[in-house]
Amino acid sequence: MLKIYDEYQKYGVDGYYKSHNRDYFNPHSQKIEDLYLKHLKELIGSNISYSAEGTMEPVVTILDIACGDGLIAQLVNKYNNNCIVEGTDPYFNNKYTTYNYSFEDISMGKLQKNYDIAICCYAFHLINPQWMFNFLDGLANITNTFVIITPSKKITINHPYWRIFKEMRIEKVTLMVLKTNHQNYIK
Repeated sequence: MLKIYDEYQKYGVDGYYKSHNRDYFNPHSQKIEDLYLKHLKELIGSNISYSAEGTMEPVVTILDIACGDGLIAQLVNKYNNNCIVEGTDPYFNNKYTTYNYSFEDISMGKLQKNYDIAICCYAFHLINPQWMFNFLDGLANITNTFVIITPSKKITINHPYWRIFKEMRIEKVTLMVLKTNHQNYIK
C-alpha cells in the first residue's frame, strides 16, 4: 500500500477523497485509540457535569472536523457516554457526518453552532495555509477547546485567540490541545 501522501501527489487531496471516500479508513486507528485512552478520554470526561440528582447529563458536545470514516465518533461513543458528536467532512456522507462543511466553510462562519470541544484527527495538514488564520478565527466563534491529532511534528499556531494548553509527541503522533477565551464564543 502506498503512503497516503503518495496518493495525494497522484490524485490531489480533493481527487483522492472524492474517489476513495467509500473505501477509506484511517490506517493509524489503533495508535489513535491508544492516544485517546491515555490522554483524551479524561479531557472529554472532565467536561461531563452532573445534575443535582447525581445523574449524568449529556452536556459535552464535540465537533469532529474532517471526520472521514468516523473514527473519533466511534471512540467517543465507545469510551465516553453522554457525549454528542457531530462530524463535518466535505467528502464523506456516512452515519458519522452531520455536515459537509470544509475548513474553508468554517473559516467563512457557515457553521453557526457551539461545541465544547472540536477535534481534528489526521487532517490538520490539509488546511490550505492561506485559510489557516481565518479557520482559527471561525473556530474560535464555535468552540473554546480545539484538539489536533497529527503525525506532523511541525505545527505552528500563530493566532491571537488561541494558546497551546497542552502539547505532546507520542510514538510519532503529536497531540495538541488549544484553548481560547475569545469573546465571540457564547455557550
